[in-house]
Amino acid sequence: MKVPLEILNEIASYLSSRDLANFRLASFRCAQAGRSVIPRNGISVLSTFDSLQQLREFVTYSTIPTFTRHIRFFYGEWPQCARKEWEMHPLLFGGNDRSKLYHPTADEAFACYMDFMNKEKSRRIHSDVETIHYALSLLSNLRTVDICHIQVFARHPSNNRQYYNLQKKIWIAPFVDVNIAPAVQQFLLALGSGFCNIQSLSIQGRFDPSYLTLRLAEYSNILKLHISSLILRQTDGVAIQFLQAFPLLVDLSLETDIEDSVIPRILKTLYWPYLRTVFLGNIWASEEDLFQFFRRHNIKLKHFAIENAALTAGSWKGLFGQIRGLKPQTLLHIGGELYGRRSKDSLSIDKTVARKIQEFMKSTEAQWPFGSPKHIQ
Repeated sequence: MKVPLEILNEIASYLSSRDLANFRLASFRCAQAGRSVIPRNGISVLSTFDSLQQLREFVTYSTIPTFTRHIRFFYGEWPQCARKEWEMHPLLFGGNDRSKLYHPTADEAFACYMDFMNKEKSRRIHSDVETIHYALSLLSNLRTVDICHIQVFARHPSNNRQYYNLQKKIWIAPFVDVNIAPAVQQFLLALGSGFCNIQSLSIQGRFDPSYLTLRLAEYSNILKLHISSLILRQTDGVAIQFLQAFPLLVDLSLETDIEDSVIPRILKTLYWPYLRTVFLGNIWASEEDLFQFFRRHNIKLKHFAIENAALTAGSWKGLFGQIRGLKPQTLLHIGGELYGRRSKDSLSIDKTVARKIQEFMKSTEAQWPFGSPKHIQ
């Protein structure tokens, strides 16, 4: 029986991303019905030669530009190997069973791997940037862009069909935990100072802005910025310059990773006039720098969260006492471990500890509930 396209459209609208992909493989009509639903789940693009070419074709379908609000770029770097190295590489099969190496399909897999690597070597930055710019120009209702490391699918490759199919063909996984700055650079070059519809940027993976070679523009359209692992080095100017390239931020989520022995004072001068929501994670800063950052944003700030932070100078008692003195209207959230300069000054945040800090913040008469009961003015 030939099922009406309207019914197939209705069925497709209830499916998850994975189920939708399987549904579209059932027949030409199922593929046609499922196409209009794809934008609801966003578009996923591997940063590979073939995937970028597919993106160029995909965005020309009539329903895609209208409904797409979210696009994810997944970046990876693959080992370059001769046959013997490929067979012995620890990333072959993601480190799992190697019995397939003695199967006739190993020759085919290595040939696919070599074809894949040759295409990757042939890529040029200007060509990739032009493809991404072309896609962004057609996706007029796009709001959110995620740039992620492809290893988020390492344990469950089937969660991304493109990655899963690639793994089945070439057998070898990308390197773990690489710097995703090249993917960030490609996107920023494609973005330029246009595309006002794109308002949210998420960078998920180790990101070292010192690897960027482009001249940063002002990305005033980006109102929400999330960075899950910003690599900080002794010279903090590059990281600060990158963050300040988004001058109209309303929502900032920032987690850092320090690689040098000298801890940079990244919060010392940062300022966004319209900032309303802040999350700081894995941050190292002095009491004074954290307080001044809060004070500069106090008028507009509605929500301030800090988790797993360490003080390089001062104390948590002093910081929360100074913030309390401002009589802020900001909703404060504290979580994880707050490390002081001495172990006895550190706080492990649970519900009880968080409640005590909230009570301390509400009253100027309240005493610091941990350690010394000395009153804070």
